[in-house]
Amino acid sequence: MRMISRKPARVWTAFALCAALVLAAMAMLTRGVLDAGHQRARAEADRQAAEIRADIEERTRLALWRMDAAATAIILREKRASTEAAGSPPAPEVRLRFTARPGQPVESADSSAGSAALARFRELLAEAPSGQNEWETLRHAATDLRDGQEVARHESPPGRDAATSAQARIDKTRQIQSNVAERDQRFRAIGQTLDAYNVAPPQLPVPIATPMHPAWLGGEQLLLLREIQSPPAIQGVWIDWQQLADTLLDEIRDLLPDARLVPAAGAHPEADPLTLASFPLQLVRGESAAAPAPAAVTLDAPLRIAWAAVAFALIAAAILAAAILRLSERRASFVSAVTHELRTPLTTFRLYSDLLEKNAVHGEKRARYLRTLTREADRLTHLVENVLAFSRIENRGTRTIANTPPPAVANWLAGIRPRLEDRLATAGLTLHLEVPENAATLPLHTDTAALEHILFNLIDNAAKYAAASTPPQVHLEVARSQNGRALEIHVRDHGPGIPDKERRHIFRPFHKSDLQAANSRPGVGLGLALSHRLARSLGARLELRPSDQGAHFTLTLPTPP
Repeated sequence: MRMISRKPARVWTAFALCAALVLAAMAMLTRGVLDAGHQRARAEADRQAAEIRADIEERTRLALWRMDAAATAIILREKRASTEAAGSPPAPEVRLRFTARPGQPVESADSSAGSAALARFRELLAEAPSGQNEWETLRHAATDLRDGQEVARHESPPGRDAATSAQARIDKTRQIQSNVAERDQRFRAIGQTLDAYNVAPPQLPVPIATPMHPAWLGGEQLLLLREIQSPPAIQGVWIDWQQLADTLLDEIRDLLPDARLVPAAGAHPEADPLTLASFPLQLVRGESAAAPAPAAVTLDAPLRIAWAAVAFALIAAAILAAAILRLSERRASFVSAVTHELRTPLTTFRLYSDLLEKNAVHGEKRARYLRTLTREADRLTHLVENVLAFSRIENRGTRTIANTPPPAVANWLAGIRPRLEDRLATAGLTLHLEVPENAATLPLHTDTAALEHILFNLIDNAAKYAAASTPPQVHLEVARSQNGRALEIHVRDHGPGIPDKERRHIFRPFHKSDLQAANSRPGVGLGLALSHRLARSLGARLELRPSDQGAHFTLTLPTPP
């Protein structure tokens, strides 16, 4: 019985555990490298977003300064126009210059102003909350934003960080603090500028009590108002705030091309860093500091090389382990097979030689014993020849070819036919030889000793496994190939044949075609493997052909042109 060793299972289990540990370590290393790469990519994306945000903030601060400077010039221009006797022509953003006194209708302060603008302004005043006349409505609007702006213009700005490093520039908290500080500075600067011009002109007999302040009327109409103490009056300018916004935005198109201005909302709009210090308008930048997508992280070259090296090492180790296991199995199979093959003939030799030595057998029985001893000796000789020949082939040994004229096919077969027939006769089989005339005279330009060894192994294989075949014949046929460039030697028997699942393993060393036959027939499983390798060494090809009955081997020998 064939024993199944547990050694391969243990070896492969150990190999699988080692491979799993190596792959797990490489996976952890790869994950760490990728995580570090993702962190670097995210940090770089955050840094780029911070740079974008810092650039937007810097352009925003510059844009606010530009617009406040332009708006302050407009306020000063309207203040000067209101103090001049004749007044200057209205600017595009000015709808109406007016004066209001207690108990009197609002009057136009500019003779060039149309009556339609004055009538429309009076309608807006009439739409004010009930209980308030024009004077009260304008006076209430004049003080609506003044208190908050006065506080913002005269408060001391918070301490600013003097750091100008790149880290301070992209830090979000410092950017916010910088925006607040810039807002306070703008309010202070605009307030100081307006206060510097808050002086009554010498030609006016009545001093000006308050500077001109912007105010919203009904949340939609922008006014510039100031109070005169004696006699009580309110001078103002009705501003087209959308036209004003377009004028101011023209100043910053190079900085914020998508920006727009909207009315500042909330109880204290001056607290918003994006609110102008001159007019209650809030800047909408139209740009965002969206973080760019982190760069894709891939395996870098060293890591790919490491994975390739690990994979190559594991494959090489698996191939080496498989080769070692095959060699160990072949060695064990060889020892087992040779031990079995030697035990039987040696037992026969010992028994029969003792009987012959003691003259215990006579006559025909003695001759039969001698023939048995001769057959067993031939069997051992054939076994030893196969082992030695296989060893030479495995060690890539060279064979010497006798320097003699190549024999013809028919003559060579006639010389080895008795040996082949004797081997078949021991199994009760006969040899049926067929050699056509076109192949009989072909010379054999090859190693005839190796060729005889191949042919005898094929006949010996048929004698082992087709002994009980019907008819009890083995066919040996020699023919030229269809293209005439090769000589084909066919060996066919009528035995049980070779199962399909065994066909691809039939030429492996120490392999037998059938398990039951292998356990009941002599041999170590080297004959077909040796024949296959000898054929390759001769430049020939030995193959197993499909057959309906028995086994069919074909040896194809190239012939010189």
